[in-house]
Amino acid sequence: MARSKRYEIVTVGTNPNLQIVGSDPAGGASDIGLFVGGGGQPLQAVTGTRLLFVLALASFNAHERARLVGFRQLLTIGANLTTASPPATYLLERPVVTPFWKFVDGNAMFSIRKIPPDQYAMPNVANQDGLAFQYTQTPAILFQTVTGSNPMLVTPPQGGSAPGNVLTPELSQWFDMRTDAWSRPVECDVPIEGPCDIAMFVSIKQTNPLGRLAPPATPVFTTINGAVPEDAFVQTYPSAMYMRVAGSLIFESEEWAPGGMPKTYLRTADGDRLTNDRAETGSNEIRRGGQDEVATPPSTIPSVRVKP
Repeated sequence: MARSKRYEIVTVGTNPNLQIVGSDPAGGASDIGLFVGGGGQPLQAVTGTRLLFVLALASFNAHERARLVGFRQLLTIGANLTTASPPATYLLERPVVTPFWKFVDGNAMFSIRKIPPDQYAMPNVANQDGLAFQYTQTPAILFQTVTGSNPMLVTPPQGGSAPGNVLTPELSQWFDMRTDAWSRPVECDVPIEGPCDIAMFVSIKQTNPLGRLAPPATPVFTTINGAVPEDAFVQTYPSAMYMRVAGSLIFESEEWAPGGMPKTYLRTADGDRLTNDRAETGSNEIRRGGQDEVATPPSTIPSVRVKP
């Protein structure tokens, strides 16, 4: 069989709360996920529209094969609290773990799509870290138009719908959190063949704390009284909003021989099957680990014969 390797592509963005101390030895501000309100500069959707995010993306060349074997989801709600001494903003954040929970006036829709190879990231003067025009191959909020400043007002492309083609019906769009922890990815098995991009998107309708229906004042929402933790958080912190979103795509690549299927050999001594990637039967070039090694022609190896 063909050799394979597993790899994962994860959402990495800018965390404005790390700009004082940084997240790495170089003092960078990178962190898991994208903030729904943008990175450095406050950002929000134009009234009545959604925000569209690229969370993770992998590109595949022509005839390149792989399998999508899993994905992760992360969605958090949070509130920026003002501290008295010294005056500062403190971010309080918790993950959404109840599968079907959402704000009464907001929600999130996830999608994994197959993007045709003729889709290109287009430059725009408004592009910046974590903000891209129409399409990008790195994690970012996508925009069709962007106006104003502090906050910037964003209109998403396609009305906030994910671009591309349906990969599988069950992954074309879903509205729930399919795992209750980032450490436990969702398993799947979807064959991929390039050329294409495979991308994970999320479309978010942000809540409005000043206009949404407030939770009942009594009884107090606590998990002890039967409320889900998200409702208890919103009642405790009425300014809570969608705060951060992230995802990941887990692939297994398939490495094939240059001429197509790998050639199979049978060791006559013990009957074990061996697989060597050869350009053609009888070639004296064997590909191992991406390097060409000169090998003795099969005809001179008495213990190995080519299986018809």
